[in-house]
Amino acid sequence: MARITLFAFDTPNARKISVALEEMELDYRVEVVNITKDEQFKPSFLAISPNNKIPAITDLDGPAGEPIHVFESGAILLYLAEKTKRFLPHDPRQRIQAYEWLMFQMGGFGPMPGQVHHFSDSKRSKTNATVCNASVVKLADFMASWIAVWLKSPTLPKNSRLRTSRF
Repeated sequence: MARITLFAFDTPNARKISVALEEMELDYRVEVVNITKDEQFKPSFLAISPNNKIPAITDLDGPAGEPIHVFESGAILLYLAEKTKRFLPHDPRQRIQAYEWLMFQMGGFGPMPGQVHHFSDSKRSKTNATVCNASVVKLADFMASWIAVWLKSPTLPKNSRLRTSRF
């Protein structure tokens, strides 16, 4: 039985948590929170993620063996890295570098795919979709550059499946 539940929808932020869970080889299950039907506002989900955002996780084997809820993708990534003792180097300089890349992902790069997802939704206005489509090419170039730099980063383990994946 999976001890971690990932509360997610088909969004870039949720995908990065599932990638982390896979890379860390943690057993988990996904519970879909359909944000197109406002399920993120249900009291049961708000008890897990009080800011009504996905992704969030519940880990039944949290600190001291007690269950814990973690919300916000950056907090989840840090929690999982600390739990598994993977992807966060012990050397302080390398650890700072890992934090820098995480913060860049969360505040610099990370919001862009979410905005593409949001504004390209077919239910939204044609103007939003046109603006979004014009930005997709720039975003794709930026993503390719970022991935190329990140894959060369010393903080990515040499045996990571991401190093050998095709993008």
